[in-house]
Amino acid sequence: MHREFISNLDRIEKITAHLQIRKNSIIRTYNLFGEDLDSHDENELVWMIDSLFERFENLHLNFSVYKELINSDKLSLINDESCKQHITEFSWVLERAENYHLWAKSFQKDQLLGFTLNRYPWKNADDLYEEARDWSPRKSTLDYDIKDMFKSLKFENLVENQLWNLNTFEIYYDQVGEHASETIALIEQQLN
Repeated sequence: MHREFISNLDRIEKITAHLQIRKNSIIRTYNLFGEDLDSHDENELVWMIDSLFERFENLHLNFSVYKELINSDKLSLINDESCKQHITEFSWVLERAENYHLWAKSFQKDQLLGFTLNRYPWKNADDLYEEARDWSPRKSTLDYDIKDMFKSLKFENLVENQLWNLNTFEIYYDQVGEHASETIALIEQQLN
């Protein structure tokens, strides 16, 4: 179980670092609201909008030994009550982060994507990706102005909410990481 927690802590730290990169990208997009967009070309704006839809990284932690310990009576073999409590509480801390992940993913799909579907031809984003050019060989010929999206209060609010979601992810994933670190320290005390 000790190795499992260490491996999972490493994954948590990698995801948290990736969240920071995503957040910085979305902050650049968010800062465009109310700005003069004439100095930005369409491809740059497309990249910024596309960055809002990068997949939320779920923790997908490995806890086979942990689950076996919790689901059996083997937890009683641990003498230290603080260690037992930390081990037991970990599933609650993790579940809270995973539930928020599901909510934020739903917000991204239902609210943010829903808004852009009526205002932006996603076919143009395909043009930015080599692999998509085979099945989407040309940009949309429909009339639209990508800069108009950055004049929309609703879009600004949706982007702000996306930032809020990433910030909240960071807080929850940090809590999972802190709890994992504390649990590792308590397990190490038991092993010594």
